[in-house]
Order: sequence, then C-alpha cells, then structure tokens
Amino acid sequence: MVERVIKEIKEKYFGVPFLALGQTVLWDEPTKIALKYWLDRLYPEAVFIFGVHNTDYFAKSPIASDKDEYILLSHNDNTTRDLWASTIEISRPFGSENHPTLQFFRRCNVPIDSIAPIDKKEDFLDEITSSWGWMAVVKSGTRSIVACDVKLKDILERLIELIVWGTCGARDLIGEKQCVKEFCDRIKEFILDYAKRNTNATITELFKELYKWFWKELIGYIPQDITLTSSLELFRFNTKTYNLPRFSIIEGFLNPSTSNIYKDCYNNAVKDSGIYTLDYFGYGAIPFDLIIPGKERGTICIQPKSLIVKGEEEIRVPLERPVTSLKDLAEVIEKNFGENSAVVGKAVVLLSMIRSEFILVFNEKGSLYYNLTFNMERMLEENGIYMEFYPILRLRYGTWDLIENIDGEITLPDYMRIAFGKDAINPKEFSHKWRKVVEEQDSFTYKVANMRKPRELMRYLSDIKGKVWEDKLSLYNQLKQDIISKRVQIEANWQKVKELKERLKEINDLLERRRLKEEIRRLKDETWRMEKSKEIKEMRERLKEIEVEVERAKAEILRYAYLVKENLPYTHCRPSAWWFIAMDPSRKWFKSIIDKLEIYTEGERCKSYSLQRCRQ
Repeated sequence: MVERVIKEIKEKYFGVPFLALGQTVLWDEPTKIALKYWLDRLYPEAVFIFGVHNTDYFAKSPIASDKDEYILLSHNDNTTRDLWASTIEISRPFGSENHPTLQFFRRCNVPIDSIAPIDKKEDFLDEITSSWGWMAVVKSGTRSIVACDVKLKDILERLIELIVWGTCGARDLIGEKQCVKEFCDRIKEFILDYAKRNTNATITELFKELYKWFWKELIGYIPQDITLTSSLELFRFNTKTYNLPRFSIIEGFLNPSTSNIYKDCYNNAVKDSGIYTLDYFGYGAIPFDLIIPGKERGTICIQPKSLIVKGEEEIRVPLERPVTSLKDLAEVIEKNFGENSAVVGKAVVLLSMIRSEFILVFNEKGSLYYNLTFNMERMLEENGIYMEFYPILRLRYGTWDLIENIDGEITLPDYMRIAFGKDAINPKEFSHKWRKVVEEQDSFTYKVANMRKPRELMRYLSDIKGKVWEDKLSLYNQLKQDIISKRVQIEANWQKVKELKERLKEINDLLERRRLKEEIRRLKDETWRMEKSKEIKEMRERLKEIEVEVERAKAEILRYAYLVKENLPYTHCRPSAWWFIAMDPSRKWFKSIIDKLEIYTEGERCKSYSLQRCRQ
C-alpha cells in the first residue's frame, strides 16, 4: 500500500513538497518521521518540511490566577469547558483531551446535578467530566498572546513540570523501569541546557530543536534533508511573497467579481458547525488573520476606506485606494506593519492555502475541519470557480496493534480495568483484544444507561466490583425491610384514621362528633410523630445516601466506558512520539510502526496532475 501510494504521488506530483505542520512536539508530530523511511526508499528526491504551527493564540485559561502567568490545566465540561489548548500539551499513554460531557450523562439517565455534593458540586462535575491523562500549559490573566511570541524562559518551569507529569503516566503503566527515568532525565536536561544557552529563545525555536532530538531518539539519526520552519515563516506576507501559490485563494476573497461567491461558500460551509460565519467579525471580513509579531493577531476586514484588524484590540489603517488584489493587500500590510507579518487562513481555509502548494501530511484523525474545507471547495467548483489543490496524505499507524513489541506487563489505567476485566495485561494480549473491547463499550453503555432501579444497579456493580457492593445491597435491602417493619403500626394508624373519618360522616350528635374529631387529631399527631421519628428518618437518609452512591458509581462506570471508546481509537491513530522512547528502549515498537505504516490520500483537486498548471 505504501509503495503504491508513494509511486502515484511521485508520478502525479513530482517535486511538490510534503508539509507536516503541528502545534507541539510533545504530541504526534514527530511520529510522522515514519514517512521519511519510505520516502528515502521510494522517492528520495522528495522535499519534506516540518513546521511548528505558531500563529494561533497560546492556550488561555478560563480560570484566572493571581499568582502565576502560566498554569497547568486539564480539560472538562464544567469549569474548563471553554479551554482551547494549543502549543504545550501532553498526553500520558492511553490519554487524550477527549472527555465525557454533562449531556452524555444526562442522555444516560444519570441525574448528574442532583448527585453532586452540595458543598463540592464544581469539583464533582469537574472530575466526572474530565479528560484522562491529558494536561496543558495555559496562560492566565486577561491578555492573550500569540504562540510565536511566547518566550521559553517564561514557561520553562511549567514545561518541565508538564513533562514530569506526563512521564509519571508511563511509569504507572510499566513500572519503575530505567527507560522511563532516562527519558525524563534526558529530555529535561536537553531543554534546560538549551534554555541556558539561548536565554531569549522562543518556544518555537525550542520545538525546532526538539524535533531533531525526537528523530534521533526514534530512528537513530537526524535527517539532514528535512527543512524546519514555522507557520509564521511559511505565511509571511509582503511584496516579495504575495505571489506564492499558498496565498492564491485569498485573491478570490478580494476580487470584487468573485468575493461574494467566495464568502458565501465559506459561510455555507461553516454554518451550524460552531465556527463563526464572516458576519460575526463585521463588514468586510475575510476568513484570514493578520499576525503582527509582538503586537496583535486578528481577523482582516477590508472596507472601501479602511483595513481593520479585529483582534483583542482593533487596529484601523486608512486606505488610499480600495484593496482588490493580493498585491494591494501586500503593499498595505508591508507599509503599515513591516515585512515580517503573516496572513494565515482560519481553520477551514488554512487547509486550502496549504494544499495550493504542498501535500499536507496528517495522521489519521488529524484535523477537525477537513470535511468543511472539502465542502467549501466543492461549493466553489459548483459556482464555476475551479482551483487546484494537492491531496492530504494520511498516515495510519498500528500503535496498539503493535504494542506487543514492548517488554513486560502493562498496569492498566483505572478507566480501562472494567472493560478489560483485569488490572494488568500482557502487551500481546492487549494488542489482540483492544479493538473488540472498544466495540463492546457501546452495548455496555446502553445496558448501564438503562438500569434505573438502585437494586438492579447494585447487583450489576457487585458483579463487576465485588463484595463492597454486595454489602451495600444487603444493607439497602435490610433498611428497606426495617422501614417496612417500622411502618406496620403507622399504616395501621392511618387505616384507623380513615375509618374514623368515615364514621364521622354518619354521626350527627355534636358531642360524639367532637369526640371523634379529637380522636382523629390525636391519632394523626401520634402517627406523624412515628413517621418523623429519628430512627425512621436516619434509615431513610441512609437509603438516600446509598441511592446517591449508586448513581455516582453508575456515572463513574459510564465515564470509564466513554473514555475506553474514545481514547483507545484516538490514541491508536495519534500516538505521542515520546511514548515510544519512554516505554521501549529497544525501539522495536517504533520500528514495527514504520514497517507496518499505511498511507492514503484524500481531498485532491488537481485534475491536470501537472505541477506547473497546478501553480498557475
């Protein structure tokens, strides 16, 4: 499969560079070096570029901190629901940013709000909806910062803390092995030494060096024919670069004869997706951001007499004449902001920008937006606008299928133990079972979600969690029986009250009626005192406590099922490169990833297959 796809790419797109562009080296970006092995064998002339995507805002915390500018934060569907993490994040093995939502629990018939402790409700909701094994460094405070402007010295302490936290996850899985400690020590030493020697370095510059460090660890050498860059450099926009193919799609949004078509296609592609349509940004908006290093990032709005950059602060530039072409835009930007500013498409358009000039290398499941991009391109074509786009090249790994190549036993994370029916597992057994286990989680979730009665849930919990729930079920049954016993006399009293009321209807004698009414009142008071007795009240409270415990346990196992179902397929497709180093000193695991690599293309819109025609 690899041979066939690379042969086709070489024949159709000879000379078109491959581009891998990612925000962080602590995730799956360095793993893409697996493609290099096959390119060297089958297409040695290929140009392979790795870039740090550093033109997004650095992750910003929804939780303010008075003490620290940068903090570590995980993701959940409560207090950090609005967190958008980028640049510095890490996942422990089997961990990801995926997390169950409050809506998920409600659909599964869990009264999630009522079972949260009154005094610790936020903590409970945070925990039950949190991701597992994922953490990010995020900026606190009110002011955002673009990733390209983040200085290494400002986040160094948190970066080291994050790496130690992540490494602890590998240790929890395979134990106190030397390879885990050595990985942690060596990467910390490299980063601290680099920071010491480069006191004014940015996080982007560190990441470029870390790419090389990872490659040497993964494949044993640093390829000298790979270009390292960043999105700030790739999309630098000025009078010398505006005619590069990567910027060609911008022209359609500027040209008065096509701008409405382009904007309509973009808006129709993103509507109902959660992405803002252009009207959100105001009159004249186009789906591109201007990044002014050290100053601002914002949406470009082009009006007849002004160019406006709508970031956290609005920048307004008077125009001598309307901007209707790329050359016009380049001249205005260079004149007002210098040669080093960049123009980068918003998520949906960015893929089109890149594919105008490069074959974009994605891991499988990479990018949430590619279908929206393809829809926009299709709509442009339906409107008579034909553009040439190179394909996305997807890499498909065998991550969990090939974990059998590591030595020793794996101690499973808590969330995986019910699904696998054990606390620890042999890597070979795991590699053979994990897909089936994932498939089982849908029916498991449905089954648990439809268990509504406390006794039914407790019987099920005793099957999967053992004696502690057997004891709770026995206690629950005993409390129910005790309350029934205590209520025998209470029920008898209420029956007597009912009978007395019936007699009262038939009696006309005032004295007798008064006596019966007094008897009814006395009996009701006595019965209510029995109903509200301390003993019965305590039994009912204990019953309620057990019922709440049952619902919390239900929520927990549903959370676990969700994480198994989401995390395992996702991390299989997008493994963090450092896992292969920390968990396998022999590198047999990564070598097998390379050997078994599968690749495929999608999204090509280059009918002529001619490089020159594609670039016109």
